[in-house]
Amino acid sequence: MTDQVSKQGANTPPPLLTVDVASQDDASVITPIGDVDMLTEPMLAERIDEALAASARRVVVDLTRLSFFGSAGAACLVKAADQAKAQGSELRVVAGQSVAARVLELSGLLTVLADYDTVELALAD
Repeated sequence: MTDQVSKQGANTPPPLLTVDVASQDDASVITPIGDVDMLTEPMLAERIDEALAASARRVVVDLTRLSFFGSAGAACLVKAADQAKAQGSELRVVAGQSVAARVLELSGLLTVLADYDTVELALAD
């Protein structure tokens, strides 16, 4: 499943954010592509909420394909991690060397979120 958010106009540019969602066994892998900011964060939050509602034991958010990651995205991940923990699931983040990794590092959130180098490692038990 893929969703997109773009600015409206006659010469519509590429979408600001595309979110790919894939299921693998008892896990969901969510890959946002583009920019996560105040405008696009609700779409990312909705995809994470849907994965948690579907009782995925593990939700992996792959941030490696982002070109921008603002504080709205960081807050979304913290909220989702708390929600996952409350229902017995787990949120795992793949930040790698992405722009999101720098934001999460500077904010101290890499010590709070379960961060992995690759999607494969995040999916492993």
